[in-house]
Amino acid sequence: MVPSLQASPAAADEDLKLSVSEQNLLRNADPQRADSERTPWWTGLVLCSAILAVSSAAAAFKYIEGAAPITRAGWRLQVTTLAVSPLAYAQWRTLAPELRRRAGQPATLGLLALSGACLAVHFGTWVYSIDHTSLPHSLLLVCSSPLVLAVAYCLTCRPISWGEIGGVALGTGGAALLALSAKSDRDVTVQGDVAAVLAAAAFCGYITCGKSLRDWLPLFCYSFPVSLVAALLLASAGMVLEGSGGLVDNRLTGPFSFVTHSAYLLPVLYLALGPGIVGHAGLNAVLRYMSPLSLSLAVCVEPLLGSLLGWGLQVSALPRIFTWAGGVLLIVATIVTQMASQQRLELAKRRPGGTELVLLPLSAPDDVLEGTEEKLLFEGEGLAAQRDRREREALLEEGAALK
Repeated sequence: MVPSLQASPAAADEDLKLSVSEQNLLRNADPQRADSERTPWWTGLVLCSAILAVSSAAAAFKYIEGAAPITRAGWRLQVTTLAVSPLAYAQWRTLAPELRRRAGQPATLGLLALSGACLAVHFGTWVYSIDHTSLPHSLLLVCSSPLVLAVAYCLTCRPISWGEIGGVALGTGGAALLALSAKSDRDVTVQGDVAAVLAAAAFCGYITCGKSLRDWLPLFCYSFPVSLVAALLLASAGMVLEGSGGLVDNRLTGPFSFVTHSAYLLPVLYLALGPGIVGHAGLNAVLRYMSPLSLSLAVCVEPLLGSLLGWGLQVSALPRIFTWAGGVLLIVATIVTQMASQQRLELAKRRPGGTELVLLPLSAPDDVLEGTEEKLLFEGEGLAAQRDRREREALLEEGAALK
């Protein structure tokens, strides 16, 4: 933990100039600072509504499985792109000229395109997994991004804590039990499970690409181009691999073809406005009053809640014994890995030049808290050192003014 500092009035004024992400980091690191802000009464209600919304996405996708998987994933992002476009325009109009120029640079455009490609792969493989494995398997595996990131750290010989290694070991045991359920559960297939893991890996790529952009680019100015790129890629892939319109192999295909089919229109609109807007906006709203780690642990109920919703809507059967056992191990492994990663992040904050990345275990990037990554990413000098430096600069400015 970073010790609290007694700041001078000038330093307090300087603290007001901190970015939103820095203020959130300070609040999370200093319990006295966190206690000074009262948590609104509606925080718990909004959090529960947001988690319920994001947990229902898989069941909603399953409900419209009469359409091809890549086509359905494309529909989801097509409507989301249209929904956020006016918000992106409003933010762009108020964006500083220097940030507009920076947004148009080739490096920025390249990162936006790559982030959109990762988003497309995530949604495409995840919806494919919903069609080719059981709903609990799909949700459990796609929510394992912290484990995927920890495995990537091991394979690339990057620093990793023993807690994260323990989480990976638990996750491996959980995955083995899930694999055993494939022999007893006819809804489970290897290719469906592999697709869900690929979706989790693509989510890691999505966050990694966007982490530097979200430090300075407003939320909707970032999410609109990324969603647009992903929607275009999925529409193109769907037309090439599944069909450009109408029924192909008794499955509906084609961009925006849901508009002319009432059975698909309402579920697709719900996917965009429910998990996409209510879930997304709600999780971002409560981030001001909760630490990222607390929120990430709360969202760990998504696989369980999503599976129960699927069973309640009669689009999925209840999990069998191996799925229950493997699922519990996988959720525990995700929590252990997340907590160990957060502890490693806090230690890195005290060291100059430390850079760490921690992922929230969310199944879909627009369920993910766009903009959360800058709260979880810390570069350069330690947090206490930054505040000390700002206090020294403020004192120097006061001295110069007196002269």
